[in-house]
Amino acid sequence: MAERKIVSLEDRIPKLKQERRKRANRKLIIYLTIFFLLIFIVVYLQSPLSTVQEIKITGNNWVEEQEVKEVAQLEGTENFWEISTKEIEQQLATLPTIQSVNVRRSFPHILVINIEEWAHVGYVQIEEELKPLLENGNVLDHVSERNQFSDLPFIYGVEDNDTLNELANQLSEMPTFISDLISEIYWVPQEVYPYQIRMYMTDGFELLTSLNGLSNNLSQYPSIVNQLDTNKGILKIDNSGAVFTPKQKPKKEQSDEG
Repeated sequence: MAERKIVSLEDRIPKLKQERRKRANRKLIIYLTIFFLLIFIVVYLQSPLSTVQEIKITGNNWVEEQEVKEVAQLEGTENFWEISTKEIEQQLATLPTIQSVNVRRSFPHILVINIEEWAHVGYVQIEEELKPLLENGNVLDHVSERNQFSDLPFIYGVEDNDTLNELANQLSEMPTFISDLISEIYWVPQEVYPYQIRMYMTDGFELLTSLNGLSNNLSQYPSIVNQLDTNKGILKIDNSGAVFTPKQKPKKEQSDEG
């Protein structure tokens, strides 16, 4: 039977003291780390390093950066960590051009504001002034100088909100290559055709169609005009199909040709 090795108490005491000293040193290091970390945090929060150094705004094609900052009440001196991103989002959501907004912090001191705007679908004449029309039917009070009169159709004669909302909705549903062909839109309802509109196209055609199903009706437009030899006349497109009526030539011109 093997003999068990016996370690005397005198031999174990130095090892126990060494282990206790190591544990005490580890605790001291942890306490010092926490202490200096807290000091760093306090100093950082009280220093200019904790303020917003840059406000980065993206996606704003219509609303000006200065207006965004004013509505969000941002001066660039706010504490980076005390800013409420949700509150800024709620404030900016009140702007009529903004569909959605996301605000986030980007370390170390950048505040990022990502904006998604409602699309502009035209300019509607209200009290002899052309004002931007948004895809949700809202009308802006003014046009910013940098975006004044882009390649969007001018709309005349629409007076009630329901008609304007429907027209905005129809324009927003159109493919861009078709909506870009529209120069002017006139609301010209008749007793027989209560939703009739007259449109002047950039390729020279005059078009009569209905507000109801406008986007669907105009989907046929490119293929129809490609089959016509002239744009001198009136093209009528509705649910039943398309009819082109050429303009009558003056009698003198007709006799000369005869």
